[in-house]
Amino acid sequence: MVSLTQIILTALFVRLSAAIPAATGDDPTCGPGLGRCDPGECCSQYGYCDVTPAHCGVGCQPAFGVCKNTPTSTSRPKPSPTPKKLPESPDSTCGQAAGYRCAQGDCCSQYNFCGNTAAHCGAGCQSAFGTCKSPTRSSSKGGPTPAPTSSFPIPDPKLSAPVITTCKSPKQFALTFDDGPTSNVSAILDMLKDNNVKATFFVNGNNFADLTVEPYISILRRAHTEGHQIASHTLTHPDMTKLNAAQMWDEMSQNDVLIRNIIGKSPIYMRPPFGNVNALVLSAMATWGYQVVTWNIDSADWEHNGSPNMIAENDASYAEGMAGHPIPATPFISLQHDFVDNEIGWARHVITRFKKLGYNFVTVGECLGVPASQWYR
Repeated sequence: MVSLTQIILTALFVRLSAAIPAATGDDPTCGPGLGRCDPGECCSQYGYCDVTPAHCGVGCQPAFGVCKNTPTSTSRPKPSPTPKKLPESPDSTCGQAAGYRCAQGDCCSQYNFCGNTAAHCGAGCQSAFGTCKSPTRSSSKGGPTPAPTSSFPIPDPKLSAPVITTCKSPKQFALTFDDGPTSNVSAILDMLKDNNVKATFFVNGNNFADLTVEPYISILRRAHTEGHQIASHTLTHPDMTKLNAAQMWDEMSQNDVLIRNIIGKSPIYMRPPFGNVNALVLSAMATWGYQVVTWNIDSADWEHNGSPNMIAENDASYAEGMAGHPIPATPFISLQHDFVDNEIGWARHVITRFKKLGYNFVTVGECLGVPASQWYR
């Protein structure tokens, strides 16, 4: 049974509601002194009209609109912001850091490079900056077949790059560092400058460090500016003997792009990870114009990393490479890794020791008698 009080309150509510002007579409505010929402809209506890749960739920003001959680057909949908369209990549880089998208049909790999190989379109592919599925084409039988990989020079099996292991002249010592640039390199560069020594850095674009971000961009630029040779060690440090030609091309060409973006040119000299090569690797490197460099003296510093006797253990590894060779008549290309903890102390020891033995420290290019203008392209 409805009481007299309820009847009076209901009548008063209807009268007051009718007296409240509606909020205008241009001003979606509501509430005391502001007006009512459009039909079907809710007035939130903060005095705004809309049909979202935030407006129609807790705190909704029924005197100035409806109060239910289900939006009605009279809602005014808010347009989604249009995403900024990135420019198409001019150099095969892509992703947020590069600020580019790939060309139509190409995938942006997890390493921020454009292409349409399985490595680009598979795990880690970035759909915001390109497609993320392997493109297909129709076969002669009408069924889908994998599309060819991105265009690249097919290795000529008649060509084979020689593997360079030593310098051309006696008393030459080429100090080389692999796998960087790491955070150790700044201190290594300081030490090299103090000792008036130039070295060669075989760098990866995405291994221990990412060459698309600081401080590694500045570290590599500094090494080049101070006269050290920059060479390639592939993008991600794979065993190249386990790759096909397309994968090798991606590793080399993409590393070249990153290096060129920093120093303005890409290296001709490269070192295969682990020193591993086979006929296809050497054919590919020759076809693509690379000089393959390994070493004839190895510190094995990565094996001794963290050892309190690291310098003595590295010296013992050096002794194996020096055994049976006249000193200082025998030239050397040495192998170090700049990620090793005490690499600065080890490199300083090498410089002091081999200068006393009568050696001159040179870059790989210098030890091969090649002018600096021919180390890059």
